Amino acid sequence: MARPNIILICADQHRWDCAGCAGNADIRTPNLDILAAHGVRFPQAICQFPSGAPSRATILTGQHPSTHGVGAGRKDLPNAAVTFPQLLANAGYWCGCVGKMDSILSRSHTGFDVMKPAEQQRDGQRQDDYHAWLEGRGLADQMTTGDHRDREMAPTARSERFGARASNLPEDAYSTTWIGDRAVQFLRAAREPFFLYTGFTKPRHPFDPPPPWHKMYPQRALTLPEGWRLPISEQDLRQNNSFDFRAMTESRFRRVLSHYYANISLVDKQVGRILATLSSRSLTNNLIVYTADHGDYMGQHGLILKGGQLYDSVLRVPLVIAGLARQGRGQVDPTPVELADLMPTFLEAATIRIPKRVEGKSLVGLLCHRGSGRRAAFAEGPHGAVVVRTAGNKLVESPDQEFRALYDLNKDPHEFRNLYGTRRAERVQAQLTELLQKRYKRGGKQ
Repeated sequence: MARPNIILICADQHRWDCAGCAGNADIRTPNLDILAAHGVRFPQAICQFPSGAPSRATILTGQHPSTHGVGAGRKDLPNAAVTFPQLLANAGYWCGCVGKMDSILSRSHTGFDVMKPAEQQRDGQRQDDYHAWLEGRGLADQMTTGDHRDREMAPTARSERFGARASNLPEDAYSTTWIGDRAVQFLRAAREPFFLYTGFTKPRHPFDPPPPWHKMYPQRALTLPEGWRLPISEQDLRQNNSFDFRAMTESRFRRVLSHYYANISLVDKQVGRILATLSSRSLTNNLIVYTADHGDYMGQHGLILKGGQLYDSVLRVPLVIAGLARQGRGQVDPTPVELADLMPTFLEAATIRIPKRVEGKSLVGLLCHRGSGRRAAFAEGPHGAVVVRTAGNKLVESPDQEFRALYDLNKDPHEFRNLYGTRRAERVQAQLTELLQKRYKRGGKQ
């Protein structure tokens, strides 16, 4: 069989449960729902670090942050890093990248034949194609630059700014639409086989959908996340490095949530445009993946945005894979999987040898009903924290912070009750501790 075209769509800060196909009755994501109906959804997928640059580096290299180094004192991948776009290009793929890469790769060693980056701009940041395009039309993204300025100069004002306003840009000049336009342009001209990476800057904060999207969701009708009013713990307050949610009123939070949903729906619109373009060219041999770099607390545990503690709110990500000829359709696979698994999945689908330093596992076996043998997924976080997560339990260890947590995800899916050190959890705690030691202290892999 011919090697498939590969389309990777990566949103920024999209929670795993914010899609219609994930059971969220408030949000409208018709195109993601269609993709899930034609593919396999992995509701237990997790990122390997709850921050953009380390997570995207994991996607590109198939390695955990402690191996590739981004997020642990390094901002960029070294030039010697092996990424799957390089390997695809070497094997004859025409490779394109549009949208957000989190500035982790220079244009010189990526393997992409076409690059149209769009980062979230701050004062003094290097220019990218999107912001140069805006400048050429006399436009500026005032919300994003204002958000970064508030973070650095007036953090207490962020509760009134970072999610409460519509963008000053019209929809056709908004970053999500610009990225969708460039993705469609690439697909219309690409020769087969091709790889397209489409990285959206949204629904990440600032939560600033363009008009009329900012009015898409009636605020009073939205269901607020469970536990959003629980007081923030002292441990979480020490770890939280983004925003003090205690200042958030319910009315302001409802506006934040409605804008967050609107930005997800606008990303979903671009997914529909990508699918329609593939159909218009009669391109049927495609492997299509939708995911995100990490989630968002969105009020749970008294937190918002990302980083800090390693709750599922930020670790779990949407993951939908469609297109392999032998895979099932409309299925939900509960296997714990990682974003590190995407690189070996793409390489196996393209019949390219997987490098030995890749730490992820190909999902082709799961997609084609051959199984994977995986028992657990792993993640890392600030201050040396590590996580092991099975389908039913999760252990967090942060020795630098003298913090450990164990959660029964079947009985306590929102992680409100820490069972670490309790008699009832002794056996599970010992099993998960052994898995962590095998993965991180003895150099083994699951």
